[in-house]
Amino acid sequence: MVAQAEEANRAVAEHANVRGAYVTAVLGRIDLTTGRCELLNAGHVPPLLVRDGRVVPVELPGNFPLGMFPGESYRSGDLALLPGDRLVVVTDGMRERNAADLDLPGELLRLAHLHPREAVRALSDAVLAAAGPVLDDDATLLVVDWYDGHGPRCSTAGADAARVRPDEERSARRRG
Repeated sequence: MVAQAEEANRAVAEHANVRGAYVTAVLGRIDLTTGRCELLNAGHVPPLLVRDGRVVPVELPGNFPLGMFPGESYRSGDLALLPGDRLVVVTDGMRERNAADLDLPGELLRLAHLHPREAVRALSDAVLAAAGPVLDDDATLLVVDWYDGHGPRCSTAGADAARVRPDEERSARRRG
């Protein structure tokens, strides 16, 4: 991942059409079998971890944005995800001046019961309600839940809505 960031840094610096252009980014890789998460923050808002009813910023080594300094070296950090953890990556537009009135940690806790897809939608709506219909910057977010396997998932819409829960499946087999 560090090599990818360094290559992207060189490419942005070399090929940007505007002198001094740069890109903030968070790069990540999750080992789905162990929950080990490697993250690299390149001048971005720190990711947030929702765990056990708390929201905390993920402490990562500081790096400059991609393209700012062509020869810059980058460092990543590790995070051990536990079953039930929610990792949230947001762009600075989610925390911009107009959206600053939104209690982002409070909203993340309020939405913790939702499927990640639905949490993204609800959080986006909350940012627009706080900041107004026009944002000065992009407002992008990624929500990843880790459960240590393929346990039951529940959603009120989308692909999971029609999914039969394991307890319902057992009951159907007993009747059939």
